[in-house]
Amino acid sequence: MQVTQNRKFILPILYLIFLAGGSLTPIPVKTEIISGGDKAIHLILYIPLGYLLSFSKISSLFLLNFSIPFSLGTLYGGVLELLQNYIPGRSASFYDALANSLGVGIGLILGQAGGLANRKRGKLKIL
Repeated sequence: MQVTQNRKFILPILYLIFLAGGSLTPIPVKTEIISGGDKAIHLILYIPLGYLLSFSKISSLFLLNFSIPFSLGTLYGGVLELLQNYIPGRSASFYDALANSLGVGIGLILGQAGGLANRKRGKLKIL
């Protein structure tokens, strides 16, 4: 039982490391092909984090199962944004942090909706 509980944390931790590696890697030249395209990349990269965090069942209350992982994901994305000020070729952006938060929120909603659908489907099979 303890081994199964520990496995729940492996994917989120690996994904956190992946995000940190990508966010804190120096880039030589800042090129942007599409205006605001980096915001879309931030959003897309943080959706899986929210989805993975949605599997952490903290309480039986939906509000806690959403707000605590959302806060942690938002804090992580914000800290990475602030750390980018100290990386050559990188800069912190409020809008990048906002896109990170939005991505975490979308991922959490998708994960919660998927979990709810699976629970309902499971109940229908019993009947």
